[in-house]
Amino acid sequence: MKPIMQIDPDGPQGNIFYILGLATAKLLRYPENRHAIDEMRQRVTNAHSYEEALSIIQEYVTIEWKGGVPM
Repeated sequence: MKPIMQIDPDGPQGNIFYILGLATAKLLRYPENRHAIDEMRQRVTNAHSYEEALSIIQEYVTIEWKGGVPM
């Protein structure tokens, strides 16, 4: 089961680095997911767009968007 996090895309939470940090913190809560953190960070860092980075993060955590999905 993937950790769940809530993000407000219209505020400072919409920043990809904030989202990545929160996803990392959520994954740290589940020892079985810790191996995925470095992989996720590397993939997000190499992403070519905000949308691609979000897609990668959502492979590891479930994002519940407040007020609608960004874009």
